[in-house]
Amino acid sequence: MDRPAGRSRLRRRRAPRDRPQDVLGVGNPVRILSLLPLLCGGSIIWFGARLLTLLDRRGWDLVLGVGLLASFPCLLISSYGVEADIVLAAVMVVFTYYCVRWWRRDEQGAMTVLRLGVLAGLAIATKYQGVAAVATVAVLFAIRFIASDQRRRVAALGLLFLVTAFAIGGWKYVDNQRRYGTPTYGNSVGERTLYFDRYELASVRPRSLLRLWGPDPPNGMLTNQPVYRSVPTTLYAQAWTDMTFFSNPTRHGDLSMPYPERTMPRGLVVTVLALGLVPTALTAVGLVASLPDRRQWPLAALAAASWAAYAYWVVSQPVWGLKTKYLLFLAPVYVAWALVGLDVVRRRAGPLAGMVLFGALGATVVVADAYVLQFALGGP
Repeated sequence: MDRPAGRSRLRRRRAPRDRPQDVLGVGNPVRILSLLPLLCGGSIIWFGARLLTLLDRRGWDLVLGVGLLASFPCLLISSYGVEADIVLAAVMVVFTYYCVRWWRRDEQGAMTVLRLGVLAGLAIATKYQGVAAVATVAVLFAIRFIASDQRRRVAALGLLFLVTAFAIGGWKYVDNQRRYGTPTYGNSVGERTLYFDRYELASVRPRSLLRLWGPDPPNGMLTNQPVYRSVPTTLYAQAWTDMTFFSNPTRHGDLSMPYPERTMPRGLVVTVLALGLVPTALTAVGLVASLPDRRQWPLAALAAASWAAYAYWVVSQPVWGLKTKYLLFLAPVYVAWALVGLDVVRRRAGPLAGMVLFGALGATVVVADAYVLQFALGGP
C-alpha cells in the first residue's frame, strides 16, 4: 500500500518536466505574447490622445475625444486576440501622429522623414493594408513638391522616405513576386474576379441587423446572413458591436465553436447602435468642414488611401471581406472629425445645441463602455 503512494509522489515531482520550459525566465511565452494586443490597444489610445492634442484639442473636448476613442467597442474587442490587425492599427496610429506633426510643423529634417519611412515600412510589413501609409506620404510630398521653391530637396526627402519604407517592409513583396508571380501572395487582390455582386454599397438594413440578437435569432455564419451584404450596415455594426460574431457560437462557421456564447441584452445593443449615429454624423460634418484646412490634409489623405485600398481588397474577396477591424487605425481620425463636427454645430446652431450634442457624445461613451463590460462579463 505504501509503494503506490510513493510512485504517486514521484509522478507529482516529475510532472513539471513535461511542461514547456521557460527558457527566457519570463513565464509562459504564450501568456507573454497575449499582452501584445493590450499593449497595442494602449498605444492606440495614447497616440490617439497625442494626435488630438496636436490638433489643438484641450479641456473637456480632449477628455471627450479620448473617452470616445478608449470606449470604442471595435478597439476593445480587437484587443482580445493576437492578430496582425491590432498590431497594424497601433503602428498606423503612431504613423498618423508623426505624419500630422511633420506636415503641420513643416519639418524638413532627414531624421523626421526617416522616422516616417520606418513606420510606413513596419506597416506594409505587417499587412498589405499598410500601403495606405506609403500612399499618404507620397501624396503629401507631391503637394509639397508642387508648392515648394526647393523642389530638389523635397524630391530628395521623398525618395529617402520611399527607400526607407521599402527597405524595411518591401522585401516580402519582392520575395512574393519572385516566388509566386504576385507581390500580394496569399491574397485575392489583383485577380481578375471581382465580387461586386456580393455587396450592397448603398443599402441600410437595421431590422435585419437587430434580428441577429433576437428574440429567436437565426443561426449560421455571419457571412450567410442577408444583412452582411449591406456594406454600410455591416461596417457600422462591427464598429459599435461584435455583430454577434463573438457572442453567437454559430457565427464563426468553425464546428469546434471556439467562442463561448455571450448574453447581450437587446436593449443595450439598440442603445449603443442608436447613440453611435451621433459621432458618425458629426464625423461626416467634420470631414467636409476640415477639407479647406490645409493643416488637416494628412487625415483626409490617409482616409482616402485607406478606403481605396480596402475597397479594392473587399471586392476581390469571395468571403469575409467586410471587417471593420481592418480599418481600425482610422478610429482617431474618426474622433478628430467628430470633434470638428461638434465645433461646426456650436458655431452655426449656438451653444445650447452644442451642449446637447456634447451630452449625447458623453452618453455614447457611457453606453459603449457598458456594452464592452457586458461583452466581457456576458460569457459563461
